[in-house]
Amino acid sequence: MRVRLAVHASIVCLAGLLAGTHARASTRREVAEELVVRAGAGLDTGALHEAIALRISGVRLIVDTEGELSCGPGCTLARIERAAEEGLRISVRLGDGRVFMRTLSATAAEPERAAATSLSHLLAAIADGTAEPEPPPEPKLVAAESPAPTSTPQVCPPPPPPVVARPVAERSEPASPRFELGPTVGLVTAFGVGRPAALAGSVGNGGFVGVEMRHRNGLLVGFEARGLGARADGLRLGRVRLSVALGHSLRRGRFELRTRAAFLVEPWWVGARTEAARLQSGSPLLGAALSLTPGLSLALAPDLRVDIGLRVEAAMSVHASDGAVVQLIAPSGAPVFRLGGFELAAAAEIGVRWGQAAPSPLSRAVAWSEPARTRVFVKLATVLFSLVSIGFTILCTQSPERFLRKRTQWLKWEARRRSGTFGGMSLWWAELDADDPLPEPEWAERVIAVIHANGRLSDDTYDEFDSWTEALADATHGAVYSHPTGSFTHIWADADPKRTATRTRELLDVGDFAGLAAWIRELVAAQRRAVNAAGSQLHWIGRLRFR
Repeated sequence: MRVRLAVHASIVCLAGLLAGTHARASTRREVAEELVVRAGAGLDTGALHEAIALRISGVRLIVDTEGELSCGPGCTLARIERAAEEGLRISVRLGDGRVFMRTLSATAAEPERAAATSLSHLLAAIADGTAEPEPPPEPKLVAAESPAPTSTPQVCPPPPPPVVARPVAERSEPASPRFELGPTVGLVTAFGVGRPAALAGSVGNGGFVGVEMRHRNGLLVGFEARGLGARADGLRLGRVRLSVALGHSLRRGRFELRTRAAFLVEPWWVGARTEAARLQSGSPLLGAALSLTPGLSLALAPDLRVDIGLRVEAAMSVHASDGAVVQLIAPSGAPVFRLGGFELAAAAEIGVRWGQAAPSPLSRAVAWSEPARTRVFVKLATVLFSLVSIGFTILCTQSPERFLRKRTQWLKWEARRRSGTFGGMSLWWAELDADDPLPEPEWAERVIAVIHANGRLSDDTYDEFDSWTEALADATHGAVYSHPTGSFTHIWADADPKRTATRTRELLDVGDFAGLAAWIRELVAAQRRAVNAAGSQLHWIGRLRFR
């Protein structure tokens, strides 16, 4: 019975420690695949093995008190022994020869638990690169003694090659680049529509080249130069259009739909086909254009994509001086070219995008806590991108159908079409896609439905939509991902004190200590990623008392 109470008390202390430090010494980032620990005199190897196993997962652990410490490739060697004044000294030697040491002062009645905690913290610091290795010892010069004439010369074997420890990288989903930038080229043909009817039809063929930048929330900004040429009755017409565009890119898997609105300035000139002919020009055309480009976005590398699409464009422009459509008349008196008016264009384009995932200067400058920084940035992004669409993804591990039937002031949901609206946001139900973000890789097997939201939020609907998405995630045991910030703003956690206590006691009654430790680590990770009730659960687990 006393052993059981001691184990229970150890688990309670483990929960309190993890909740208080926010898992800064998380042992998910192990240093090697195998850990060999040499326990000094006065330490219980069984208790030490159990304490280390609870704090360090994913490694092959060996704890021994006898023999020399040795292991093969991919191994980390550790030594725990008593120091002066009843303290503990911990040393870790990697395969590349680096040595890290940490000394603890006088310990309590359970030195094995304190040593395991300190060892896990030291390994996490080594994996993060924040631990400083011990300086190498200075070589000592020893005078070589001449061997006796009768002695046999000794041949020293060559030293074995150094054992290089292979760090085990933490598994994480590849983050989408914050910005994508690259050139776009294509071929285009244009047609005049409407007056003057005599010149309706093809107005020229040509090509274009541009540069486009895309934010990971879909915002597009681009600059483009387009050239068109036409010939008729011995004359040739040249047009160069310069445009600045703002738009949005919607990606679903490999499919991409780009919508752009552009302001354009288009100089032009006309001349005869002969080389000595003199070119004539006038005031440029001014106007605007709206284009729609469906296509494919193919990822060649984590930070490199190729976009292929077909563009359909509608443009309206007029002469800068007269504010009307211009007709160019040949010397014979017949109209040959038209400039401006309503024009339709079709183009085939291809572009290359390089990604940039570095944090912005704003995120580096803001120094407050992660939850506060996330909420403030979401609010700022909502204001900055109020003129374009923003997106959210809600992951559901339980069916959201019952929750979506509850009508609110802003929600309108059609169950048959599995789509609806929330104020200015469009909602639709979809299956989990390979490009959808996940809090952890294990969520891929748990998510049964995904609710996508895309559109605009006003000051009146922002707070309502934020509360509604969190309620949806809590009702479906899911999570809310914000595309403007590129992070999860809410992850569900079971925050009921009774259920938390019941689950904890059930795991302890069956002796599933590893399961309880894994649950605690999951709650700590959730507490770091988003604002939710994981911290309250850890607090309740730590306050449990057992008879």
